[in-house]
Amino acid sequence: MKPISLFIIVFILSSSFVFSEEKNPIQLYQEIALSKKLDLNRYWRLLLHYRDPIFFGKSKSEADGNEFFLSPNGKTDPKAELLETISSFFREPLPEEIEETKLHPFCKYPERFRWLDSQLNFDRGLLPKLNCERYKNWIEALNPTSIKLIFASFYLNNPASLFGHNLLKIGSGESSKSEILDYAVNFAANNSPDDSALVYTIKGVMGGYPGVFSIFPYYYKINEYNDMESRDLWEYELNFDEEQSKRITAHIWELGSTHFDYFFFDENCSYQLLSLLEIGNPELKLRDRFNLYTIPSDTVKLILEQEGLVRKKSYRPSLSSKMNQKLFYLEKKKDIGYRNI
Repeated sequence: MKPISLFIIVFILSSSFVFSEEKNPIQLYQEIALSKKLDLNRYWRLLLHYRDPIFFGKSKSEADGNEFFLSPNGKTDPKAELLETISSFFREPLPEEIEETKLHPFCKYPERFRWLDSQLNFDRGLLPKLNCERYKNWIEALNPTSIKLIFASFYLNNPASLFGHNLLKIGSGESSKSEILDYAVNFAANNSPDDSALVYTIKGVMGGYPGVFSIFPYYYKINEYNDMESRDLWEYELNFDEEQSKRITAHIWELGSTHFDYFFFDENCSYQLLSLLEIGNPELKLRDRFNLYTIPSDTVKLILEQEGLVRKKSYRPSLSSKMNQKLFYLEKKKDIGYRNI
């Protein structure tokens, strides 16, 4: 009887193990993710903005807002953040998440979900029934189909723009709409208007300001740079298709929950925008080229060096440049007139 009893006990234990596995698909997804080493995958590390230490130590995310991470240790632990992210997608929504006064992780991190779903093939029947109306309305309004890198010439009245400024433009691809009605993505220091120029410079050099992403209608930036500040704009349309453009835009939505310590010389507008371009094409390793400083004009040179990355170039002169060009042609015409007398 003892061997039979032992067999029954082993059968019951093994059966309960199988049943528990069947009743806990989240754990199964987590185990598959670890078996595929998704926590080490470059795209996962790009989504969380992890950077490896120069010499030794743990990886650390450059994102500095705690709300960006779902795990308490997410800033320094890609594996813990991966497991918590998978678990959070299946969590039952709170009343405020149903009303979307607060975002459920399923709606807050659309690009994380899309990528993990492509790797793990989530069962839709197990996911919460959420419409994510706020995100859907936002992404439909932007309708991303293309990406342009914009370079604005230097501006002496702003220490952060002494070497120029970079931003992205999200093209909607609507032929009936002027492209100035598209949206521009900006990354800048969220500084206090009461800070003096000296304080602003010191804090900017030392990382004393939070840097945040923001989105504006492109015509707003044209008016600010071209007209008010007399800065020329160079536009570089990148060779990104609609799917890549949407990935970048979805990740910008995710970054609305965080900030990055802003440094004038390295972790500035150029550096952070390059991180978005790497989301569009993970094979690009643009930020690895900059160790000590990242200058907007150097960013443009780097983009132009990448074979096949720039599809089209265009120039948008400022009001001042347009006037100077007209004066130049008038003077030239006058000289020709004098010579003909």
